[in-house]
Formats: sequence, structure tokens, C-alpha cells
Amino acid sequence: MVAAAVLSVGVSPQAKAANIFWDVNSNIGGAGGTGNWDTTSAFWYNAGSGTTTSGANPTSVATFTTADTAYFTGLAGTATLQQGVTVGGLYFGSPGFTVAGNTLTLNTGASVNAASDATISSVVAGTTFTKSGSGILTLNAINTLSGAVTLSAGTLRATTNAAALGTGSLTLSGSGSTLILANDTGLNFALNATSGTSVSLMADRLTLGAGVTHTLGTLTLSGATL
Repeated sequence: MVAAAVLSVGVSPQAKAANIFWDVNSNIGGAGGTGNWDTTSAFWYNAGSGTTTSGANPTSVATFTTADTAYFTGLAGTATLQQGVTVGGLYFGSPGFTVAGNTLTLNTGASVNAASDATISSVVAGTTFTKSGSGILTLNAINTLSGAVTLSAGTLRATTNAAALGTGSLTLSGSGSTLILANDTGLNFALNATSGTSVSLMADRLTLGAGVTHTLGTLTLSGATL
């Protein structure tokens, strides 16, 4: 008789993507608020695959993986990064949220869903990301994004710095979406842009005053309407 040998090979479990809600109020009902986004504050509620939260939820310190999405809903406020962090995506479900400070790195192909108006004033790093959602997403830092920024829905507003959209390229793919370039003096964003749909491009100011001209790089249209 020959005994069969069975070998057991240990395989490290794969981390699953989680939706993690910003909740400074902790176990008091309602998410959102203003506070420091750091490695010691228990300001996050891990909803797993859930996309909504209500009532009082237990919060904890969060360590984000590159697959996790940070959710900002409830009471508007500012989450100030105390150190750099990498996320798989962002969701803004209530108007008026700001992510500020340090460097926010978006994993390649990340989705930033601005269902409501939001601002990211942190330095945004990474390669590619897609802006979705019907709200206005404002970027105003000297961002180091090196790949394609895709506008698939709503409005993307680039202000204050010519590098607000990074150093890569721009794809305008959302029908009816709007790109706004805004500053009190002209900025040269120097990005090559492509569009295959009907989009709006607008030049704007931060304060009242005379008209101002902002420039992109080349603009390639394929069956598009501006």
C-alpha cells in the first residue's frame, strides 16, 4: 500500500475592497464633519461593500489599501491629511467637503465620484483617474498626476495652478460634462485633450473682474461638439 501525501500550501488572503466612511462624530448619529485624516484618529466606519450608512456606527482608525474607497457623506467638513495616503477611489455624497493637506495618491484607474460639489486641495498624485458624478470637483494644488485624467460626468474645475490637472493628458468623454479653467490671471495648463462627445469648456475667474484667457495644449475632436 502506498500512502498518498497531501501537501497544504498556504496562500495569503487577498484584501477585498472596502467602502470606508468619514465619520468624525463617531457613534453619534450622522457621518461627516471636520478633523485630521491620520493614523491615530478613529474617524472612519468600514461599511465593507455597503454604499450607504445611517444612524450611529462604530468607528475606528483606518488603514487604506489601494482598493478601498473613501466616502464623504453627511455633515460637510474638511478632512486634513496629516501624512500621505493612497486610495482606490473617493466618493462625495454631500456638498461642501474638502480634502486638504499633504499628498493624496490615487491608485491607477481610480474613480473620484463627485455626486455633490467637493474640493481636493491636497496634492493629487498617481497616474490616471476618472471624475464621475454630476457635481463639481475642484482641483487647485500643484498636482503630479502623470497619466490621463478622464471627465466622464458633471464638472471638473481646475483653479489656481497650471498643474491642477497634472502633467499627463485630458480625456473629455462625458456627454454634457463641463471643464472649467479658473484663475484671476491666465494659466497655461499645457495638456493635450481629446473629446468624442458634446462637452462645454469654460474660462472663469476666482473673483470679479475683466475676462481672462486660459490655454490647454492641443484639442482633438472626434465627432464632438463644444
